[in-house]
Amino acid sequence: MKISRIEIDNLLGTEHVAFPMGTATVVSGGNGSGKTSILRAVMRFFEGGHDPSIRRRLPTPGRPFAEKGMARLTLDSGATVTMTVTEKRTVYEIVDAHGLAVPETPRQFLEKLGTSMSVDPATVLSIDVSTTPGKRKLIEALLNVMPITFVAGELPALCGATSDVGLAEFDGFQKAIMESRRRVGVEARDSEGTIRDLSQSLPAAGEEADWPTEVIRLESERRERERIESEKLHRLEKDVAAEKAGLEKDADDQRTALRQEFQRQADTATAALDVALSDLEDRLKAAQDEARAAAEPAREQIVGELATAREKAAQHERAEGARQTIGKMQARYREKTLEYERYSRALEQMERVRKTKLEALPVSGLEFDGDNVRVDGVEWPNVNKARLGSIAYQICALRAGDLPFLILDDTEHCDRETWRGVLDAAVSGGFQVLAARVDEEGGALRIRTEEAHPPASGPGRGTEGGAKHDLPIETE
Repeated sequence: MKISRIEIDNLLGTEHVAFPMGTATVVSGGNGSGKTSILRAVMRFFEGGHDPSIRRRLPTPGRPFAEKGMARLTLDSGATVTMTVTEKRTVYEIVDAHGLAVPETPRQFLEKLGTSMSVDPATVLSIDVSTTPGKRKLIEALLNVMPITFVAGELPALCGATSDVGLAEFDGFQKAIMESRRRVGVEARDSEGTIRDLSQSLPAAGEEADWPTEVIRLESERRERERIESEKLHRLEKDVAAEKAGLEKDADDQRTALRQEFQRQADTATAALDVALSDLEDRLKAAQDEARAAAEPAREQIVGELATAREKAAQHERAEGARQTIGKMQARYREKTLEYERYSRALEQMERVRKTKLEALPVSGLEFDGDNVRVDGVEWPNVNKARLGSIAYQICALRAGDLPFLILDDTEHCDRETWRGVLDAAVSGGFQVLAARVDEEGGALRIRTEEAHPPASGPGRGTEGGAKHDLPIETE
């Protein structure tokens, strides 16, 4: 099935245009001449949905868009597909050569025509593969357009897939599992490092005593020594107080007896008392100092031993906490190691499935090897343009329906040889092409057919160019 005619009214930048379609139809002109508007209007048939903004903009105030826009494809069978866009809705009408509506819904009919027009082989062929990022971009572009499906049963359980998935979802699963594996690997290494550091802080075997019990014993001994010292000092003070009371009583008696008669002796006695009291205080201080000095070594020993015991008890508590942490980290390390291995097995399984799918692709000569793409055993940059064009169209053919039709809006990036390769491969693949090319000299919109010829004999022997014929265009 082919398209024989295209007509567009009031869509995007096109007021009206109608032209017949050849095998390779090229819309050319300067920037702003309306090339892309024509291609985008045709693409709307296959994109679906409703977008009132694709109606042509008007210069009149208060009425920014045309009341309705229309595009019509006439097929070589005589059937027509008409798309009408208004403010409220987009309507598709499909009638056969006799003017009768087709039995299918418009969406079913359009989907049956095929999806190959969503693939632009010119974009694939224009990718610069001289760098590693360029090679990866080529692989991504090729794989994204290939109709690869992975059955849920082929994927690891970690993916959680309950139905068949495409390549994009497969890559998403693979990236998620790789990230999860990286994360648990980091967690396992962190746990292992914690175990190693804490193990180094533990005392060697046989160096530990029952330090908490030792702290209790020394605390009890210290309190007992302090009690004995306190009682001894108390007895000294009590004895001195008793002696002092006796002296004072004797003195009072003497003063009472001799107060009147022996005033002078009383003064002498008072002086003697002062001397005796001073001597007594000196003796008391000396006795106290002697008692304290005698007790000081033992007290200092107890204090030192108590400080050591407390430090050892703290070390014991810290060591116990470290042991508990090591136990937890060891369990966590084992858990993360098993999880890491599970992710690794899942990735290996996915890589095997992916390799099997790619090896089974029905594109003759196309191979994927790491970051390299080979055609007939030759790396992609060294393959001639005609052969690359053939590969690109084989990929498109995998997606083609009843209408092998391609829209190419990126051909200005193709050099002359690449462009010829695209057209030659289109003929070989049986495709009909609608393409846009920038006219280097500018000028008004032109629509022409280009005759393309398959390679004469083997790769790299295509024609330098095909004949070009301008097509009659209706613009009013």
